[in-house]
Amino acid sequence: EVVLDVDERARHLALSTEAPDSDVARALEEAAEHARARGATASAAELCEQACRLTPLDEPDAARRRTVAAARYRFVAGDTARARALLEEALPFTSGGDGLAEALVLLGRLHRYEGDQPQAAELLRRALAETSASDRVRAEAAQGLAATLFFMREELEIAQVHAALGAELAA
Repeated sequence: EVVLDVDERARHLALSTEAPDSDVARALEEAAEHARARGATASAAELCEQACRLTPLDEPDAARRRTVAAARYRFVAGDTARARALLEEALPFTSGGDGLAEALVLLGRLHRYEGDQPQAAELLRRALAETSASDRVRAEAAQGLAATLFFMREELEIAQVHAALGAELAA
C-alpha cells in the first residue's frame, strides 16, 4: 500500500504471493505494459513471466496472452532464445483464432530474424490461415510473409499479393 510506482508495487505483490492469484497476475500484466511503454522491455518480460506464474489454472486464455506478451518483450529485448522457449511452451495450449495466429506471427518473425526464412514463411502462412484472427494480426502475418518471400526472392507475385492484403487489413 505504501509503494506508489506501478512496477515496484506489482513486484512487491509478486514477491509476497506464492499461490496463483488473479488480482496479482493482472497487476503484474499491467505493470509489464507500463514498463514496455517506457522502453524497459526486459523488465516488462520479467513482470509478464511473473504474471504467468501467478495466473490461476482456470484462466488459460490469460496465461496464453501473458506468455505471448512475455515472448514479444523478450524478443524486443534481444533474448531470442527465451522468446522462442516461451512461444514453444504456449503453442500446444493455444486454440485457433487470434491467440494462435499471434503466437505464430511472433514465432515466424523470430525464425526470419534468425535466418530460417523457409520456416518463417511456413509459420506466417499458418497464421494467415487463421481466418477468425483479427485484422491486425492477419495484417502482421501478411506483411511478414510478403517480406519473407521477398527476402528469399521466391514467389514474388504471391509476395506482392500478401503485401497488398497486409495493407488492406491494416487500413
